[in-house]
Amino acid sequence: MTSQITRLEDDDVTRSSEAEPELNQTKLRCLQVPGTPQYESKNPNSSRDAVLPEYPTGKNLCPLRVTHFMKHRQIHGDKKVAGICQEKLGTAVTSASSSGCRLQLGQDGKSMTLTFNEESDIEPIRCNATWLRHNCHCPSCKQTHSGQKLFEPHELQASYKLKSAELRGEELVLRWHGGKAEEDHEGSVPLQFLMHSLYSDAKIQKMAEDRTPLTVKGRCPSVTFEEISESDEGLFKWLHCLNEYGMCVVREVPTREGMVKEAAEKIWSIQQTIYGELFDVVSTPKPINVAYSDAKLGFHMDLAYYESPPGLQFLHCLKFDDCVEGGDSLLVDAWHVAEQLKTSHPEHFETLARVPATLQKIHFDREKPVYMKYQRPHIACNPRGDVIAVHWAPSFEGPLCVPEEDIEPYYAAYHKFAEMIELSETKVQFRLEEGDLLSFNNRRMLHARDAFVLNGGMRHLQGCYVNIDEFQSRVEVIKRRIGSEKLTRRVMNACWS
Repeated sequence: MTSQITRLEDDDVTRSSEAEPELNQTKLRCLQVPGTPQYESKNPNSSRDAVLPEYPTGKNLCPLRVTHFMKHRQIHGDKKVAGICQEKLGTAVTSASSSGCRLQLGQDGKSMTLTFNEESDIEPIRCNATWLRHNCHCPSCKQTHSGQKLFEPHELQASYKLKSAELRGEELVLRWHGGKAEEDHEGSVPLQFLMHSLYSDAKIQKMAEDRTPLTVKGRCPSVTFEEISESDEGLFKWLHCLNEYGMCVVREVPTREGMVKEAAEKIWSIQQTIYGELFDVVSTPKPINVAYSDAKLGFHMDLAYYESPPGLQFLHCLKFDDCVEGGDSLLVDAWHVAEQLKTSHPEHFETLARVPATLQKIHFDREKPVYMKYQRPHIACNPRGDVIAVHWAPSFEGPLCVPEEDIEPYYAAYHKFAEMIELSETKVQFRLEEGDLLSFNNRRMLHARDAFVLNGGMRHLQGCYVNIDEFQSRVEVIKRRIGSEKLTRRVMNACWS
């Protein structure tokens, strides 16, 4: 029988210039706790032989282009590379050395184009003059240590023109005309900043493609607690799985209370909620949440009634006696299902992206009474139509409060989406072992649990949350620290990029 928790064996997270390692069946190993059976998939739509998809081979080109340009400068020298452009407004001018780059002002001064020589593979950079003014890095516009802007928006003009542009060292020195002499300004913009912040249509499209998540069908990747504790490279394995696939099991975590916090804080501080800092998932006589019982839990995200629901969720298995029947954990990739709905049933997708559901937690019979209610559609998209958020928690839905003409279309779409979730090929089902810590992106992965019977035994999980934005920050920081070029995927926090 095949476990649905899979360990990545040869994932070299430290490679910065080599091709991404190919993953195949020979490089995957199902982990099994000695003395316990492995569990076969209970999802009829999942293949027993499903493997993790290959890691992406695309690269984040911006840092590479900066490096390439700086190397080019070291070879040819600043003087040969420095292109100088200075002329009256209304005239397109070009001035550059034969082997360097060239600066060109637009005819109306509203834009500037930086073109590199034929030996370089760097595409021309075209920047709007007003955009450049708002991103001036001179000491009067931007504080060096904090990186924060020092000017107020109303202090700038609505539109600017460039009077001149000059490449000095590793930055552009620019002079802007704001309409009046007292509104003119001279400042600078670093080349590296331009490379990272380039906003061309091509780059926006490329960034959207690079941020599209990948999906694991039928298996959950895993790492060990020792790996994530001993080095930044090991920690990044965990972070990368969470970012790339939305889930990961950390194996061999010591089975004592509070270890879930110790593990989670390797990413960031714990997020406080109405359930406190840590919460214990055990069956109780009068539960304040259905999770604190032995009942079945359908697919949902936690705390969907928050304006900003928790990002990462951690569930550490402290006790799961062999005599306990049931209690399997299940996960489904909500992003994947929403994208499928968009393709197969666009009318239902449009409805769920438009009509607001009511998500609520109203509970007065508890130590700290709670009244929380939030209305929003189940699916959120950016202007390109990419799914950037899913909000799904049927157990915490209040009465639908929408115009009558939306009620029937809403429930038709609601039913279809729920059906697709249950039948999704991304469904993963497994029984946690003592010492396993299930971690997943609560904004992307819906989780569920089978009902269980204790039979005199015990099932005890301890959990906590980490904010999604702080998680994404940690991914970027550790990625840069170890020199990884792995792509950072969309984390479903409703960010438009």
